[in-house]
Amino acid sequence: MFGWLDIQYLRTILPASTEEEFYDYLSNISTDSVVVYAVDEGMVVFPKVPLMRIEGPLAIVQLLETTLLNLVNYAS
Repeated sequence: MFGWLDIQYLRTILPASTEEEFYDYLSNISTDSVVVYAVDEGMVVFPKVPLMRIEGPLAIVQLLETTLLNLVNYAS
């Protein structure tokens, strides 16, 4: 999910006191265990009915949350 260049960039903006293990964690996380359930495009939905449900490890899903919310909210 995070490439070498991404991690190098994070090193420049995060405090120097950031532990090395954090960068190791970011370089090893994967979205393989994330499952996305969503209504089909063009399908009629009703108010208060979820358009999307995401299941997976909490830390990874939280990283994806902002991007997915922006993509779905902008389009709808």
